[in-house]
Amino acid sequence: MREHGGHVMLATMSQTRELFWETDVAPAAWLRAAVGPWAHDVASFVPRGFAAHARVLHPAGGNDFPGGKRKHWADIARANHRVAHATMQFHNIAHPRGSASADRDLVPGLGALPVRERGLLIDLLSGSTTTPERCWFCVWEGWGTVDDQGVTARVELPHRQYLLHTGPIAAALAVPPQSPEGAAFSAPAVPLTREEKVRSLVESWSFGPALWWPDDRAWVVVTEIDFGCTYVGGDHETIERLLAHPDLEAWPAQLTDRFTDPLNAALDAPDV
Repeated sequence: MREHGGHVMLATMSQTRELFWETDVAPAAWLRAAVGPWAHDVASFVPRGFAAHARVLHPAGGNDFPGGKRKHWADIARANHRVAHATMQFHNIAHPRGSASADRDLVPGLGALPVRERGLLIDLLSGSTTTPERCWFCVWEGWGTVDDQGVTARVELPHRQYLLHTGPIAAALAVPPQSPEGAAFSAPAVPLTREEKVRSLVESWSFGPALWWPDDRAWVVVTEIDFGCTYVGGDHETIERLLAHPDLEAWPAQLTDRFTDPLNAALDAPDV
């Protein structure tokens, strides 16, 4: 397994220049027909058509910066006398039973699969496709540092719009197409050169694609921007290997799963 620590593996400046936004988003048209009504269940943003699915939980406190806390949800649930299960919701397990107090620093990153976990998925999924050198990546247009470079084409899904680019599977770790002149920067004390701006983009980008899949559609990875987890669809063998991975906190998922956790919510109900 390769190491994907910090921001080192995000992208090189040459990688950034090689990527460009697609003006024809037809390769993503299949997504629109494969998702269900918005905010109903997992099928509202994870496409149908795959034999099995897994839910990869973003580590609590698991940002991509040195010193960040990284805890599995199951460990937090046990520490708070909760129940760890496949559809647990973080806000239901983050505080002890009988208390509303929670560690505010210990939360999963929303809408962004951390770099380390993204690298692990790249290693795992690259062998489950015949087209690892040609994958597709949807990037949510709402991230502040995303520069559309004047490209107006969008992948339109319920309540979400994305820019599209293509590249090898490793581009899931790359900074998306960016022009330093068009990206959002806080005003530095000393003006930056173009090379320094590109380096700043490489070091600051950690969001990753919201959806990515290979050209043969052997699998799909989906990170909804409001959620602290990522869903993967694929064949049974791929999902079984993912669920067994020792460095990923992953649970089996169903497209009919809802976004509620009545099991842990019931533990907060007053005794009758």
